[in-house]
Amino acid sequence: RLFPGAKVIHMYRHGVDVAASLQRREQSLREETLHHFPEGPWRLSSPACLKLAYGFSLWEEYMARAESMLASVPEDRKLTLCFEEMLAHPRQILQRIAAFVEAEANHAAAGIESGCRLLRSSRAFAFHSSPELCAFAASLDSPLLHRLYPE
Repeated sequence: RLFPGAKVIHMYRHGVDVAASLQRREQSLREETLHHFPEGPWRLSSPACLKLAYGFSLWEEYMARAESMLASVPEDRKLTLCFEEMLAHPRQILQRIAAFVEAEANHAAAGIESGCRLLRSSRAFAFHSSPELCAFAASLDSPLLHRLYPE
């Protein structure tokens, strides 16, 4: 309502990779805090994210909210993208983004080239490299996850 002409880009990533990323962030923050403050005070921004199940449920909640909010945005003002698709086809996805935001051609071309150099395709489905994360993924019964990632 505040920005009726705004364009919205919604990019989503596989929920297991999001949960694993949240877990790594919390572990890193804990280690850093313990290093600097061995006697306390300990500072964790979200200690529940140390648990994969919590991080995954947070992803589900945020995705549901995003989908609910996007439902009220006109089709021509929203673009939903899959993170893994961008990593697989960076040039095409970045071109879609540039066209969507009506970026000036010279700036868009430079930004697309720069973006392609920064993206690491190995980040797509990173959980596949961890037996623990693969087991966690296999244990999930998430309609949302199955809808977004049917394979």
